[in-house]
Amino acid sequence: DRFGMVPFQNGLIKFIEKTNTPITIALQGEWGSGKTSLMNSLQRNLSDSDNSKYHSIWLNTWEYALMKDAQSTLIDIISKLIQEVSDKAGLNKSQKDKLLNGVKKIGLSALRIGGAFHSIGNAVADEIENKINNDNSATIGEIRDELEKIIIDFIAKDEKEGFIFFIDDLDRIDPPIAVQLLELLKNIFTLKNCVFVLAIDYDVVIKGLEPKFGKLSEQNEREFRSFFAKWIQVPFSRPVSSYDIDGFLKDSLVSINYISDTQS
Repeated sequence: DRFGMVPFQNGLIKFIEKTNTPITIALQGEWGSGKTSLMNSLQRNLSDSDNSKYHSIWLNTWEYALMKDAQSTLIDIISKLIQEVSDKAGLNKSQKDKLLNGVKKIGLSALRIGGAFHSIGNAVADEIENKINNDNSATIGEIRDELEKIIIDFIAKDEKEGFIFFIDDLDRIDPPIAVQLLELLKNIFTLKNCVFVLAIDYDVVIKGLEPKFGKLSEQNEREFRSFFAKWIQVPFSRPVSSYDIDGFLKDSLVSINYISDTQS
């Protein structure tokens, strides 16, 4: 811990261990501020040991956004989340397929969340929405309920208390898609016995909401923050101003034998 962040990390770990679920926590900070490193530490401390409380699932959203259109990105991310839960819970193929088939409708409906994507026209979006409304496949609420039942039944068979989901790199994908993904997932964030930890910077949310609210101003700032608050119960900003930069530099110079321990 060359930056001196262990007290902040331990405080967050204790909070998660004692918190009521469901809860969604956002790790906020610019690129390079250490969000992923903190998530790795949380995973090691909260789910990797034999006496840990949680089963953990890690989802790197940026990997699913590479070289794909918006619709494919959304469908692939939510499918992966379901796939991971299903595998850990040992679902059979028919149960898993039922959940995954319902994702296609959800992914398509996300095209209308907050307005149509810029890449498709309104006429095309209306046609898609009509198709969705006439489709009898599962809704996101039904999939959430099924996932919740699966998780409750699964943890009843072991000594864990729930699942903790680490959703990384949301601020590396296109901001409007990141916002639509959050909107798509907000019902899933209400799963009992589950903690969701997201790595996303508030500035990315602002950019993603500009098509809906316009440029951020004093007049509309409340709308931006209210929209963010619908998804996030606990925002945790990386305390970059408290980083022990001097200690980090000295340790680094000693490690490459540029200076000695006595000089440091």
